[in-house]
Amino acid sequence: MEFNNGGQKVVHRLLEAYGFKTRQALCDKLGVAKSTMASRYMRDIFPADWVIQASIETGANIEWLAFGTGAMYSNENHLAPKVPSAVLQNGELISGESLYFDRELYPEDLNSPCVLFVGKDRYLIDNNASEICDGLWLMDIDGKKSIREVMRLPQQKVRITNEAGSFDCPIPDVNFLGYVSLVMRKG
Repeated sequence: MEFNNGGQKVVHRLLEAYGFKTRQALCDKLGVAKSTMASRYMRDIFPADWVIQASIETGANIEWLAFGTGAMYSNENHLAPKVPSAVLQNGELISGESLYFDRELYPEDLNSPCVLFVGKDRYLIDNNASEICDGLWLMDIDGKKSIREVMRLPQQKVRITNEAGSFDCPIPDVNFLGYVSLVMRKG
């Protein structure tokens, strides 16, 4: 979602939230080309994807980042809680840095949140989901980790699907690592 007003002001708030002095430093942090930043800035396009990423990474209040209203930080001590992150690459999980977590932006019922980076996508994972249910899951199949769609079937079985195909198996044949409660896509 992009709005055609306030983009330049948002970029200035993003710089403040990260503590950067230059737009180049912000480009490097957000993983975008300088031309992308310049285009959005000059056209004054609202960068919703950058606002969400900055809220996660800095702990800044999303309302303040997006609209300049309210407090820069939503809690009194100016520190949002941190959650672990990881990168999924070639079927392996690589531990990442801890990220600030704005609880106002995410579901309240998360037991053990983790932010998972997969290419340009970001997933908010609950590492302690108790019941296997329909939806997206981070799973380990024969030692390789992946995000897959799961459909619960009768007789303690599941159908596991991704873009390459699907298969059915008993629930114990797969190690379910975490339930995906939120998907964020860049660009």
